[in-house]
Amino acid sequence: MFPAPESAIFNVTAQNITNFRRFSTEQQKSKYIDLLSKEPKVINNQENIASRAYKLYLRKQKSY
Repeated sequence: MFPAPESAIFNVTAQNITNFRRFSTEQQKSKYIDLLSKEPKVINNQENIASRAYKLYLRKQKSY
């Protein structure tokens, strides 16, 4: 990630996404929107991801 001027920052929504990206089919557009809606949940769940990664690391260490 890198800094961007305020004038280059846009709020992308499902309604205006075609202003920023082209899709060959409506199905492709729908799947992309679904993916974008899931991303914040994963990003906000990073603590849980780190915790699970550490638990996996510990489990692997015990098996050696």
